[in-house]
Amino acid sequence: MHIGMAARLAGISVDTIRFYQKLGLIKGANRSAGGYRLFNGEQIRDLKFIAASSCCLPLLPFLFAAGAAGTSAFLVQLRPYLLFVSVLLIAFGFYKSWRARKCNCKPSRVSTFLLWLSAIVVLVFIFFPQVIANLVADLLAGKSWIESESSLL
Repeated sequence: MHIGMAARLAGISVDTIRFYQKLGLIKGANRSAGGYRLFNGEQIRDLKFIAASSCCLPLLPFLFAAGAAGTSAFLVQLRPYLLFVSVLLIAFGFYKSWRARKCNCKPSRVSTFLLWLSAIVVLVFIFFPQVIANLVADLLAGKSWIESESSLL
């Protein structure tokens, strides 16, 4: 089949197929007598796989973003850098989520949940560092959250 039909079946543009071929991600297509690219079923399957892979939401950056924000509570000297990395990773996650919707690839509920949870954790660590520091200090001292709340009253 011709490149236009292959693009429609794979759900990507003709230019994207040509780009993937230049990168060597898919095998070179055979040519018709008129010089048109001809694709077979295996190449269409490869195109669909590559397109789906480029739209997936990776879970690791979300978890690292939340972890870097959490670590910033302990590593005061590195706090600005860790929070900056966290914000970048969260922004990357939202970009990938947007791109997945553009590719007609629906992200899983787990990925979406982890993205929003990570974003909330990072924002809490950015805007309420003293509250987090107090909670960590109380936990390390063996106080429960209820005890520390009652001491404030």
